[in-house]
Amino acid sequence: MALTEQEIDRIKELSELETRRYFDHYLEAVFPVQVERFIDAHNDCPEAHGSVEKKVSRVLWICAGAAAVLGAGAGLGIKQLLSLF
Repeated sequence: MALTEQEIDRIKELSELETRRYFDHYLEAVFPVQVERFIDAHNDCPEAHGSVEKKVSRVLWICAGAAAVLGAGAGLGIKQLLSLF
């Protein structure tokens, strides 16, 4: 026994409705609890925030070093160019 087009359309509508209900429940009830637990676990970890500070400090020192090297290189390059004229 084959299904009619109307029955197929009704099955599609019902399956979409059930899928939407599932994800609505997930987004309203489950996901916020998961995020809250993840944040609580992160905040309770003593290493979580210290490592970020170290990484930011490293980036700042690398940027300062790169700026110093580029500044010195540019200074020497300009000196060489001026001596050519």
